[in-house]
Amino acid sequence: MFSLQIVPRIRLIEHGKAFSQWTVTHGSVLALLRDAGMYYVSRLSRVIIDHALLRALIERWRPETQTFHFRIGEMTITLRDVALLAALRVDGEPVTCTTLRDYTRLCVQLLGQAPDHIQAGCVKLKWLRVTFMRDIASDAPQEVVERYTRAYILYLFGSVLFPDPSGNKVNLKWLLFLEDFRKCGQFAWGAAVLAHIYRELGKVSLMGHTDCCCFLALVQLWAWEYLPFVRPRIFAPVENQCEAGGQSTESEGQLADERRQCAHPVESAPEVIQLAQLPEDSPVGCRWFSMLVSTSKLKTSNTETYRNQLDLMKPSNVIWNPYSTAVINALPDICRDHQELWMSRTPLICIETVQMHVPDRVMRQFDLLQHIPEPVESIAAVTRQGKVAENWQAHHHSHVTRWQQRQQNIVTEHGELKNAPKQALVAYMKWYWRVTRRWIITPSQQPEDRPCQEQAPLEFALVDEIRCIHKIATDMTRSEMTIEAARRALDQIAAHCSGIIQNLSFIPNGVSIPLPAPTARSTTDFKHKIVHRRRNPVNDQTQEDNKRPTHRRRCDHTSPDVEVLEHPGSSSSRSDCVANQSDDTIQSQNTDLTEKQY
Repeated sequence: MFSLQIVPRIRLIEHGKAFSQWTVTHGSVLALLRDAGMYYVSRLSRVIIDHALLRALIERWRPETQTFHFRIGEMTITLRDVALLAALRVDGEPVTCTTLRDYTRLCVQLLGQAPDHIQAGCVKLKWLRVTFMRDIASDAPQEVVERYTRAYILYLFGSVLFPDPSGNKVNLKWLLFLEDFRKCGQFAWGAAVLAHIYRELGKVSLMGHTDCCCFLALVQLWAWEYLPFVRPRIFAPVENQCEAGGQSTESEGQLADERRQCAHPVESAPEVIQLAQLPEDSPVGCRWFSMLVSTSKLKTSNTETYRNQLDLMKPSNVIWNPYSTAVINALPDICRDHQELWMSRTPLICIETVQMHVPDRVMRQFDLLQHIPEPVESIAAVTRQGKVAENWQAHHHSHVTRWQQRQQNIVTEHGELKNAPKQALVAYMKWYWRVTRRWIITPSQQPEDRPCQEQAPLEFALVDEIRCIHKIATDMTRSEMTIEAARRALDQIAAHCSGIIQNLSFIPNGVSIPLPAPTARSTTDFKHKIVHRRRNPVNDQTQEDNKRPTHRRRCDHTSPDVEVLEHPGSSSSRSDCVANQSDDTIQSQNTDLTEKQY
């Protein structure tokens, strides 16, 4: 049944900026952070979140496959990305525990004190800041140092890695892992963080969920690494960087100004990123903050800009493997350990959450030929509600067993594909068009008339060219109509059309692009009633065409590489599946989608 409903805006919850105000310089605390496996990830706290970019990506997330569905195929965040970008351990014991009834006693035992109110096993982040965010003496007793470190890691969990939907609390269950710091460092925290990201992206992509609280900085860094056309402007440090760039300052704005004095702005070219100098003893993600020209305006970016760019992306616009061997070899050991597990098809466990890691669906991200992957097994979602003192390791016994067998589930490239890579791509893309989903949301009514307000670079360029073409046509109708005059006018119009196609900054020259279907009205910044259905999951079986309401706009893809995949009669309307809409109607309501048959 169809229903009319306003799609609410996605709320992204993270506190990286607040966490960055808690600086740690005490040598003993830093040593304990290394033992616990949290030293390197704490250095990513100053990544400013681009809300518009993340919302545009969430629209394309499919929880059934744990992947983003783009017009060029599937992509996703893998264990390799977590290891290299955030330096979180991807091998080790699964992050499971037995929940407790009495968290007050645990809080007193491990932190030395407890707040007056502990609600549902959670404490406020503000209490941790007020109580522990202070300098401790260099000769402080070991017990004091350990309590301070536990509070710092707990704050890291609640503000960056595992934010709470409340936006201001952290669950004390994480203290269960912090009694012994060395034992804490043996857990597969990278797998746990990735499972949490998968779950949150999947939840918010469904109707009725508006809050996304996960390690958002990692999702954004992943997008910047693989999708150069969504990167912010960066700068390349000059040789022999001046002293100001190396000084530490209290003001983020002052720091950015000082760095700009020591560098020159450049485009977000892949070679610039690859050659960027990583701060010593840091994961890959740290190179981004040091290169940004400005982070103050990231939140004001418009989602429609990213939708346009994602709509028009081609395989050549993607950096399929952004991590060079030289970069990987320069990283800390925790980033490079157990690289074989990056390709393991295994369950990822984070206490009550279990999600599948499916690198076989994104083989191109590992510089391998993509085969048609196996279906992703469905894992029932479980919540903690009503499960007091639950032994989650026993509850997820079968998944824990599979995790212990992770070394036996390494996926590899199919050998027969090497002899026919072009045909392998053809086969994969034909399969992909049959199983992917192509609709996000479609407005059931148009907003009131108003002048067009261009926002994306593509829109600015198109509007300018339309105005030029309109002037040519108007001048022609006002002058004497001759065959020669008409021919000259048509030649000018053709030249303008060719120019806009060839000069788009994020489209390779000479590549034809599918443009959005023309609309009479702009829908930006309006709330719309949305026609939606209960979503049917993506499956890996050929699906029959479904009947659609007559008012629905068809969003068939064109072939991403027409010279490789030629499908006569295919539509060349809008690529991928985003209708123009405002930031207030951006949640991905992946409705039943028309499948193209080949």
